[in-house]
Order: sequence, then structure tokens, then C-alpha cells
Amino acid sequence: MERVTTSEPTPERLGNAHAPVGPPAEDDDERPPGPRPYEDQGCPTNCVISTALAAILCRKGCDVGRVVSEFAFFPPDPPTYAVPEPPKGAPPEPDVPRIDFNYRELDLDPAYARFRRTDGAPGRAFCRMLTTSRGDAIPSFYFQRPGASVCVVYLHANATDCGAMLPTYAAFARRLNVHVLAGEYSGYGAATGAPTPRNIEADALALYDEALRRGHEPSQLVLYGQSVGSAPACYVAARRE
Repeated sequence: MERVTTSEPTPERLGNAHAPVGPPAEDDDERPPGPRPYEDQGCPTNCVISTALAAILCRKGCDVGRVVSEFAFFPPDPPTYAVPEPPKGAPPEPDVPRIDFNYRELDLDPAYARFRRTDGAPGRAFCRMLTTSRGDAIPSFYFQRPGASVCVVYLHANATDCGAMLPTYAAFARRLNVHVLAGEYSGYGAATGAPTPRNIEADALALYDEALRRGHEPSQLVLYGQSVGSAPACYVAARRE
């Protein structure tokens, strides 16, 4: 078997990240080889960036969490789906029999249209609204797989929502022979509230508790966080069995 060896990168290969940028100085030929010493050039750009961040912070009421949310979370606008409103005067029901797609392309696509009904028929999801500890209402989608013992608790990526992910959830359940329970983030899809780190942590905990309510033991659950979903997945893993 051929052995592959590597060597540590040298400063000559990498250069000096702190070296000044620009044409070589006139005395460069007289300097010894190797990275040049750090020279503080002063950068007005840093002042511009600092001022801009300070202005954003002030506009958000000096709430660092709100600033983080602005840069971290990008829910689809408009959402890909909606949950029908209950009849006027009727209390909202936790179980949702159908959803409506907000994009004509999804409505006409057979890969999505089959998921409009959320009655739990083979290959389709049960949709249930959950109330988080912070008072937000988030939809959950449960794909039940006959004979499966493992349930994947799926926390999706950024810039998408559960409506766009429905074919992926169904494929997970079918190809891996597992149950899949997916939940929305506050401020995404048909969920209420706003996407903030604390809200999304509460969303993930509510989804985990829903998996227990459906009869799954902690040992049967797999937390799956995709991209930004890895943060709430780790949060739940640190606080639940």
C-alpha cells in the first residue's frame, strides 16, 4: 500500500496574514527571506464596520439577541405553506387535516401536491400544532413508518421551512425505514412568533416532547440537525435524556 505523507505548512507557504497588503517596499530586496513583520497600517474600514454595527444595535433597542437573529435566520418570505384558519368563533384544533401551499409551482408539482392532506395516510404526514414554553404555536409533521422502531427528530436548515421539506421527510422515512418527526421554527412557515435563539431552543424542546407523547422512548430517538438545525439539536441533547 502506498503511504501518503504530509508536511506541516511553513510560513513561506502560507504567508503572513498580518503582513501589509500592497506593492513591495523599496527595501524588500534587503530583507531576509520569510514573512514580513507586522506593520500597523491603520484601517478606516474597521471604523466604518464598527459604526455600522453600532447603528444596527441601536436600531434594535440595544438587544444583541435581535441583532444575532437578523444575521442568523432567513425564513422564506412568503412561507411555502399555510395552515387554514379555524372557523370564526371556533377554538383552534391541535390536529391540522390539511395545509395550503403559497406557491403555484408547489401546488402543481405532484411531488408536493400529495402532501396537502395531512391525515397520516401511508406516505403522508400527520400535522399537529404544538405550543412551546415561550407561547409560540409551531406545526409539527409526523411521518409514521409501519414496523419502524427508530424516530428521527428532524430540525431543518435555514432559508427553508417544513412545507418545502415534506418530500425530503417522506424520503427519509421510506429509505431509512424510520419514523420522522419534523417541526417548524418560530417565525418560519406557519409558526407564530419570531426566530430568535431562545425561541428556536424552545421549539426544539417542544418537538422532542412531542416525540415522547407519540410513544417513543428516548433510546429510540435520533436528533438530526441540518445546518442551522444542528444548534437546537445539540441544545436538546444536552438537556434531555
